[in-house]
Amino acid sequence: MVLDNMFGSWRRWRKRRKWKNLKTGTNTTIGNEVYIHSSGKVIVGHDTCISDRVIIHTATHDYNRLPLRESAIHKTTIIGNHVWIGTGAIILPGIRVNDYAVVGAGSVVTKDVEQGSIVAGNPARVLKRRPNPNFPERARNKP
Repeated sequence: MVLDNMFGSWRRWRKRRKWKNLKTGTNTTIGNEVYIHSSGKVIVGHDTCISDRVIIHTATHDYNRLPLRESAIHKTTIIGNHVWIGTGAIILPGIRVNDYAVVGAGSVVTKDVEQGSIVAGNPARVLKRRPNPNFPERARNKP
């Protein structure tokens, strides 16, 4: 399934198709040409930004079992709160991107991303950690 626009059509598609496997939090933005394969569950937290052309997979195959079309494995993919996923990143099935994480543009995420980590590359690896992962929440609550 391809989700087209940040606010407009993806919400209409979601309502029309009744995507039971896609849950999104408040203030979540989804960019243009984002592909979410939701045969397994996809859970996206609050205040999260998924940039253009991101691919989120929820299924894979058991390559030791034939025929491949009958060997599908469906996994839940979770993206936490206050997460930023850069343009063109790929999130593989069963991955958890924890709160306050940043995934660099073009990264391929093959392992879970720890809270407050900044990851990039193929495969994605930790470049550094955000100095204070609680900062965004405190800043949002200021008058």
